[in-house]
Amino acid sequence: MRRIAHITSAGLLGLCFVVPAMTFLFGTSEAGAEEESSILKIVAVLATKERGSFDPRLEAMRADLRSLPFRSYALLAMQTCAVSSGDQCGMNVPANGFLQVTTTESTATHLKLRLILNQANRPVVNVDLKLNRNAGILIKSNRCEAGTVLISIKTSPAP
Repeated sequence: MRRIAHITSAGLLGLCFVVPAMTFLFGTSEAGAEEESSILKIVAVLATKERGSFDPRLEAMRADLRSLPFRSYALLAMQTCAVSSGDQCGMNVPANGFLQVTTTESTATHLKLRLILNQANRPVVNVDLKLNRNAGILIKSNRCEAGTVLISIKTSPAP
């Protein structure tokens, strides 16, 4: 079963994310505790309520975005990282921001991640997540002049 969570956040500098530190669990559970590599796919999207186009590079996310109240979606950035326990992956995000993802645990059934979003060189998000394999999370900012920035993080097994 695939579940996507929508986390609402407060704005700072127009496109910042402020999410209280919490732990989330997504996806399906399986037995096993051995360490395995995984692929993280991090995508930043600009969404607006005005009529516009759907960026064809986001076609794989169409089902996840359908339930949101937006009409136009544009890809801002995409990063794919192979990670195992202790690895880090990062990506620049709009409004002078940087998203850092650190894998704190990697097993056959799940990944534990720490997400830190720095905006204008200040940490504004520090969240611990537990994502089951083949699961994902969608983080949504508040609306600003340009629109709403969405950040999607999905896991998949390493080839």
